[in-house]
Amino acid sequence: LYDYPTIIKKPMDMRTLKKNFDNNVYQSPADLASDTRLIFLNAMTYNDPSSKVFSHAKTQREIFESAWNAIVNAEEDKDRPPSVEQLTEFVEKCHRYSKCMLCAL
Repeated sequence: LYDYPTIIKKPMDMRTLKKNFDNNVYQSPADLASDTRLIFLNAMTYNDPSSKVFSHAKTQREIFESAWNAIVNAEEDKDRPPSVEQLTEFVEKCHRYSKCMLCAL
């Protein structure tokens, strides 16, 4: 991917997201959501709209947004991080959809 750095100015991937999460880099759930969205945006920006990667990124983004909105809307405290159960449910949905190409790294 020699041209990736010229097209994607702020790279983000699942490994970095997990590392940041594990190291308490995120100050709020919104910060975590922002980096998650960046993963999907980058995949959709770099890859051709007719590609499988673009299609999977778009579907994963829709699943994430649906799950994230359900979590945020279900709680009074908008800054409360999702529970382990809610995150597990999201990850399981991802993996059920075509073995989640983005998570397979």
